[in-house]
Formats: sequence, structure tokens, C-alpha cells
Amino acid sequence: MLLKKAHSLGVKTVLNPAPAAEIDKSVFPFIDYFTPNETEASFYVGHAVNSNDDASRAASKLLDMGIKNVIITLGEKGAYFANANETFSSPIANLSNPVVDTTGAGDAFNAGFAVALTENKSIKDAISFASATAGLSTTKIGTANSMPNRDEIDKIL
Repeated sequence: MLLKKAHSLGVKTVLNPAPAAEIDKSVFPFIDYFTPNETEASFYVGHAVNSNDDASRAASKLLDMGIKNVIITLGEKGAYFANANETFSSPIANLSNPVVDTTGAGDAFNAGFAVALTENKSIKDAISFASATAGLSTTKIGTANSMPNRDEIDKIL
């Protein structure tokens, strides 16, 4: 499996389980960052994830499965992060334009997160960058056409 190969090469892995599907639990220890939304997190932990408290319980279960870092995106409620040493909630980006289409927001979040990781941003800054990327994508119709450019992201940060 690619996660094991990446791990053996020292490559950080981000798994966005969209759409939720069965995952061989033996690969969980090879996942550095697991980024489900609330629906996907619910699938993996067997209980609803609608709030930060729910996300905290879900993240704890996912960490117990061997995943190193969990980021549960909660739509307009922001994101919840947990690892063995730290937990926190991160608000959504402050947008000046209204939300018109959430299609592709999860992909935008993960793309922004990956960019931030490659730039060695702290986890809090990486999640803020990812949230800004996702938030901006919701202010335009479509998926590929709604992806923001770097200047747009930097402007709202």
C-alpha cells in the first residue's frame, strides 16, 4: 500500500477519506494526517459528529486506532485538531463574500493544508491556511473554477 511505502521513505501522508469507505485498519498507523469531514468521521467512529465535543470523542477514537494527527472539518463550525499532545478548535476564515457553493471545499481544504505543510507552517497556521483556501472556494460556483489563487488566500489571512 502507498501509505506504508511513503512512511518507509519518510514522506508525510495526508489521507482525506472522501467519500467514506472501509479502510484496512492496519494502515492507520501510517497516516500522519487524517482529514475527514463530520459525516466521514461519523462513519469511522460509529457516532454522530456535529459539535466540537463530538469531534473530540471521534478524534480520540481515531488516535487510538494509530492515526497520528486528526483534523475533522465541521463546515461553518470550523475544524477540530487532535494528536497525542495537543487539541484545539480552529474557526472558519473570515470571508467578505457569501457562501454560494460548498462543492469542492473539502478538496480545497486538503490542497491548502498540503501546501502549508510543504511550507513548514505550524499546525495551527496550516489549518488556518487550509480553512482560508476552503472558505474562498465556497464563494464561487463550481469546483476547479472556484479554487482560489495564492494572493486571494494570503489576502484574507
